[in-house]
Amino acid sequence: MTMGVGGALWNPDTSAVLRELLRVVQEAVALPARDESPDVQRQRRPGWAMPLVRDVLAEAAAPMTAMEIAREIRRRFGEPVRRPTALYILTRSRQARTGMFERVEPARYRLVRR
Repeated sequence: MTMGVGGALWNPDTSAVLRELLRVVQEAVALPARDESPDVQRQRRPGWAMPLVRDVLAEAAAPMTAMEIAREIRRRFGEPVRRPTALYILTRSRQARTGMFERVEPARYRLVRR
């Protein structure tokens, strides 16, 4: 005769052992608390960094790449910006389509002053 898990929990001999085993498994499977360190890229819409990219390019002495812009934003503002986010702003955003940024060399952009 076989006994299911439900029946084993009612058995005083195995109940404590199974409850302890269940606790250990739950602790092992539990995910660690989310780290809110500044290195973690938060879930944001791509346009959140637009003002930061604009400010960096406005003060730049020469055209910059998306990677240089991302590094400068991190250095000046302490905000982690990934290269793809900066590149999206420079190439595909509404401001890019209206001509706010200009590609002057392969992979180098500048702010268009009007």
